[in-house]
Amino acid sequence: MKHLLILISLLLFAGCEVEQVLLPKEEVPIGYIYPEGSSLSVDHVGSVKELIQQVAEQEGILIEFVNFKDFDTALKLGNLTWRQLFQIALSCGSISYSHLEGSKTIEISPTKSLINEPRRQIAIQPTHLQPEEVMNRLYPLVDVAANEDIEVDSTRHAVVFTLRASRLSMVFEILELIDKPSPISLDSLDS
Repeated sequence: MKHLLILISLLLFAGCEVEQVLLPKEEVPIGYIYPEGSSLSVDHVGSVKELIQQVAEQEGILIEFVNFKDFDTALKLGNLTWRQLFQIALSCGSISYSHLEGSKTIEISPTKSLINEPRRQIAIQPTHLQPEEVMNRLYPLVDVAANEDIEVDSTRHAVVFTLRASRLSMVFEILELIDKPSPISLDSLDS
């Protein structure tokens, strides 16, 4: 009988997931995408935290370190974006870290803590593309099994992303590439 109760308890516990309360799409805060900035060259020996802070300050990025244990590294790299530099520098130590782009800051936290990460919601207002077009282009990246979603909020001319936090950076990088003005045809100028 005792073993049966333990088995039932385990089955009930295994089936329980903490339900995450998500906002209606109209209430999701509008996010900010940090631009790629200039091409960087780095010749650094010392604290990774200091390197990240220097680059963030240079690029106008707000950084928040969460459960971060600083470590030293030696890096000599050229022709990188700040995102590429963050990925390389944060993976050099004995503990791997990830950068998560949020609505106002970029959070640096241990990659291990992202295994059961909650979903984050952020709304982005495209500059040049229609929200429907952004949604259609990025929808193949959605991990439906992880309850991720992308939808259009037509009242705010925005795309609402519900994704695991670690995947937001990838979406921002792609948006930087695709949300560009359409080239003007010379034929259309003649008429």
